[in-house]
Amino acid sequence: MKSTNGEVIETERTLSDVKAEIERFKEIIAENEEMANPEKQREVVAEYKNLMAVVKRLAGEFQIMNNYIELLKETMKKRKAAYHHMRYYMTRVINFFFSHVLKQKEFSGSITPYFYDMVGEDGKQKKAQTLEVVIYPRNKEQFVGENGSSQATEAASSIYSTTKSLSGGERSYSTVAFIIALWQICPSPFRLLDEVDVFMDMVTRKISIDTLIWFATERSSKQFIFLSPLHMQKLDNPECVTINFMPEPERD
Repeated sequence: MKSTNGEVIETERTLSDVKAEIERFKEIIAENEEMANPEKQREVVAEYKNLMAVVKRLAGEFQIMNNYIELLKETMKKRKAAYHHMRYYMTRVINFFFSHVLKQKEFSGSITPYFYDMVGEDGKQKKAQTLEVVIYPRNKEQFVGENGSSQATEAASSIYSTTKSLSGGERSYSTVAFIIALWQICPSPFRLLDEVDVFMDMVTRKISIDTLIWFATERSSKQFIFLSPLHMQKLDNPECVTINFMPEPERD
């Protein structure tokens, strides 16, 4: 085969293959001839500039969104830290008032919330979203030996590790302490208790009622309603307390 300048080119392709390739190149040249047109070149440049402007705008929006996401991540970290701080603070407040009320009857105790599944100090599995209430009545010392042995102390801890081992009156008074502790973090303007003083002896009942009235007096911006099936004894703060008696029920 001879080239356009008369040079002989050796090839194994057939004449039809060479002609087909020549036609293909002619089509490519024809398609790109219009690119030499200045008007077409200006259109291509203008489209390129428009596309670049769109790319820059999208890149700016992407950066803004990325900054916003980073800000959200930082905010979530702060909110999580504030939540843990608030949770710790509420736990301390509840325990403080719980212990304070228990001391009125020479009790001691604590409230331990478990926010996650974990193993407690006693080696037992603790479930998430549960509370462990530990109360020691005033006669805890009777389990301590003359030499103050640790075995006696451990016996007292095992006996009074939960409220199940308390008497009815002790459990009722512990409930009063527990409720007052929870009221410290309760925003409700109304507080109601029904028959909280049942199963109590007269001394425990008076301490409980006086404690509730003291608590209500300290928070006069809220309204407290206490219901009791028992006769109400003389109160220390009659000026801020109104006692209403339900009429006797009609019986056949």
